[in-house]
Amino acid sequence: MPTGRLLLLSNVTRPSKSYFGWCKPMIDDFIGSSESKILFIPFAAVDRDWDEYKTMVEIGLGRSKIQSIHEVRIEDMVKAINEAQVICIGGGNTFSLLYYLQKHDLIEPIRKRVTQDGIPYIGWSAGSNVACPDIGTTNDMPIIWPSNDKALDLFPYNINPHFTEKNIPNHGGESRVKRLNQAFIMKKRSIIALPEGTGIRVEGDKFQFFRADFPPEDLPIIVKVWSKTIITERYEIVDIPMVKLLSDWIELFFYS
Repeated sequence: MPTGRLLLLSNVTRPSKSYFGWCKPMIDDFIGSSESKILFIPFAAVDRDWDEYKTMVEIGLGRSKIQSIHEVRIEDMVKAINEAQVICIGGGNTFSLLYYLQKHDLIEPIRKRVTQDGIPYIGWSAGSNVACPDIGTTNDMPIIWPSNDKALDLFPYNINPHFTEKNIPNHGGESRVKRLNQAFIMKKRSIIALPEGTGIRVEGDKFQFFRADFPPEDLPIIVKVWSKTIITERYEIVDIPMVKLLSDWIELFFYS
């Protein structure tokens, strides 16, 4: 049963805000001491140098005790996971991220550190996707194939980050909502669609939604949940308007 302390973000950028600008207060509250040793995993970055990515995270979080897993020898990666006080997985391409996690046999070591040892996990975009049972609701193109789509299974539902209901006029492609409808039909598992500027905080057997401090004209921000109905075992879509910055706490398996 997945449990632990998780901070799962749709994204970390906002217009006119610095990197992590909208969510840094939540991250600071979540992990506490600036002395915490953070292990960053940049494997989702495909067209960005991993050293550059680490520097962006260091500057954005204002923390110096960040080690990137690509800086250690392959045979020492599990040791780095076991010594980390926080695990942080960045966004990019979810297929690339999962490919490297599987290639270096890091899935179970990360899962153990979070679910058994209780260290905090922070993920955004692709880093939130891999916290789920599988990566089936990513928005990304499969530019490389992992051995399978099974992910860290830290959170019991699938997440769709960067969620939007906007459609391009006269465009014949499927909407995001339709794709998530199809995903639920095949998976029979609840899906949480996070608009940009929103996230999920998990503390043991409870979780809550949170959002950026949007200007009034951008409100309401609505999180959507695809949830199984008891009678038909099909789905209903539940709208959760984020009126406040933080939602009430919800039982972890409420949408199961």
